[in-house]
Amino acid sequence: MINFHKATFLAGFSKYEQIFNSNYIEFAFWGRSNVGKSSLINALTNNKKLVRVSKNPGCTKQINLFNIDNKIVFADLPGYGYSKVSKTDVISWQELIINYFKMRKQLFMIFLLIDSRRSLLEIDEKMIEWILYYNVKFFIILTKVDKITNLSDIIDDVNQKIDLITNKTINTNNFFNGIIAVSSINNININKFQQIIMNYSKK
Repeated sequence: MINFHKATFLAGFSKYEQIFNSNYIEFAFWGRSNVGKSSLINALTNNKKLVRVSKNPGCTKQINLFNIDNKIVFADLPGYGYSKVSKTDVISWQELIINYFKMRKQLFMIFLLIDSRRSLLEIDEKMIEWILYYNVKFFIILTKVDKITNLSDIIDDVNQKIDLITNKTINTNNFFNGIIAVSSINNININKFQQIIMNYSKK
């Protein structure tokens, strides 16, 4: 059992070399800028002040780690797809995330957040290819489902696109672990998501 309410901020890192070792497995939250990463982590931990929520995209510029009940760690990664950032920042974030995917032994799974109103965009597909390239398990989190009425169609669309990606990439079928639809505003499936995390933390 994990008490998600016992969550504390550990530290933020702008360079991979700065990240300290940990005895806990890590679940990374990633997605396009303003997809709802901060709100989702706050909903999971029932703490609206744990992660700063901003209406302006591109605010997360480092990897932020959070200890959850001294059992697991959440990693909040910089978002992608925001055009109003400098090339220097983009290169810096890419280097940080590549090294994290490639070298972080504690990384167990990436929760890739997708805005359910837009389904899987081309940039999301490229990021999935990136995840598969580094042989990391991932789980799709459809966010903001309180704002849509065609959830089943969106899920079908995402599954079809992921099938196409994994089928053209060698030995990657086992890295995609599923889809869950959530809403941080209405707490839709937040408890179910917590249970998924607890199940994986036992493996």
